[in-house]
Amino acid sequence: MLICEPVLRELLFAHNPQQTFAGLLLIGGLYALSPYQTEGEVKSSTMFYGRDRLLRELIQAESPQFLLVGPRRVGKTSLLRRLMEQLPTRRPELQIVSLNLLGIDDYGQFGRDLARRLQLPEPPASSDSRTQAAQIAELLRGKFHDPARPGLVLIDEADGLVETDAGAGFPLLAELRNLQTEGRCAFILAGYWYLFRRTLDHASPVYNFASVKRLGPLEPEAGRALASEPMARLGLHYADPTLPERIVEHTGGYPYLIQLLCDQLLEELKTDRSLTLTAAHLNDAERSQRVRNYVVPFFHFNTGPGAQLLVYRLLAKDRFSLAEAHVGLEQTVGRTIPLGMIEEILVQLVLYGLLVDANDQYQWAIPLVRNTLLAEAGREHRLARLLQELPDDFAAWITPSRR
Repeated sequence: MLICEPVLRELLFAHNPQQTFAGLLLIGGLYALSPYQTEGEVKSSTMFYGRDRLLRELIQAESPQFLLVGPRRVGKTSLLRRLMEQLPTRRPELQIVSLNLLGIDDYGQFGRDLARRLQLPEPPASSDSRTQAAQIAELLRGKFHDPARPGLVLIDEADGLVETDAGAGFPLLAELRNLQTEGRCAFILAGYWYLFRRTLDHASPVYNFASVKRLGPLEPEAGRALASEPMARLGLHYADPTLPERIVEHTGGYPYLIQLLCDQLLEELKTDRSLTLTAAHLNDAERSQRVRNYVVPFFHFNTGPGAQLLVYRLLAKDRFSLAEAHVGLEQTVGRTIPLGMIEEILVQLVLYGLLVDANDQYQWAIPLVRNTLLAEAGREHRLARLLQELPDDFAAWITPSRR
């Protein structure tokens, strides 16, 4: 980047020259680090926006027993990280243990990981699920034996373990609920579809196990702050002050999409070496190949084949009813489908955030995702492949990928 007259003018007349210089370095390609993070948890507290009310509730609860459910990348792991940062000073009586079970769906590995975190001997190997569940409970009883110092166990990515437990008749969840009843320790489990689905099952120990908190979009004010404050720290500004609001509206307020779109906006600025974000930059960012390459696979990752077929069938309709969804999917697949299966698919799409239920009419809640799917070049080919690969088992229609 040459220090030419326009650059010097930007620096000389900038309200904050240091921030402006950082922005100039970034758009000049000399500073590659973006404040916006499009993968993984939000590690910096300065980039964690919103969830203030929920965070206070989790911290102040007399017995912090919660199930955090929401789609991938909605901020569950980041929220747990904020809890880990704040709880030691706010709730010093609690002994806090955290585990991430990504890719773990068996009792044995969970028991070994838990023992290491508790600094206790690993339980003996066993192939019996009830024995393994009891061993895990005894580990926790051994660690949290002082009633004045109860435990709090944070379990992220709990879906796989919960699904395994469901197949075995819930011996582990029953043990964990007993531990909560005894006052030994409380649990905060975070997950997506598998965990949420069990909260609806009255016969499951997950039902009434803890208070269910669904993580959805950010509060509008927090979303606007996420779209504007990191930009301001780089000395960048929006030509139209309503553009951050438009970003929030188009992304449905979901933090991972706000971060994706804003990060792509920074890439768009590098083309004309400007420090001003315009509506044209935003239009280009929304239509960029990078955004398409993220949104389409992420939609398929978060939904089962039945949900994908329903979405592709009804994308062009601004709103539709349960009956229209039922008829539309039956016509698409050419077979009779139980109404309950349609209801479950719609529940998944609402949990994912793509739909909202407004007065018995479903409407699209994330314009960026809808518009990207509508513009997908290979949509007809993808639809044909989905139909070809559709399993006979209705239950598999709503099973999202576990990769």
